[in-house]
Amino acid sequence: MEWKIEKTIHELERVAVSASLPKAVSFDGVKEIDAGDAEYDPALKLVTWTINKIPEDVNDLLVSFDITLSPSEADVGRFADLLSETRFEFSDGKTGESVIRTSSSLNTDLPDDSIAKRKGVVTKP
Repeated sequence: MEWKIEKTIHELERVAVSASLPKAVSFDGVKEIDAGDAEYDPALKLVTWTINKIPEDVNDLLVSFDITLSPSEADVGRFADLLSETRFEFSDGKTGESVIRTSSSLNTDLPDDSIAKRKGVVTKP
């Protein structure tokens, strides 16, 4: 799994990206992080990436982490959930405005992956 922040203007401050993992998904650790801290709260099943400040001259940052899906019988024949809605919060360093953005939940359909699109239906082993 990877989150990438791409920005074009202004310094960003107090950046936080977060999402919950469904019951059938486990967190296996951070693989790569360009800046900030990535944490996992097992009690809440919440992955959080925080960055104090993204300077104006930095255009993109990335964090990647591994997850494992352990589907149940109920998941057979359908796309399984991988990640809840992702929440992106930050303050614009120039205007001081607080901004919150969200993106849709993610499942094994992986619509943005041209190779995997529509191929993620869970099957019996």
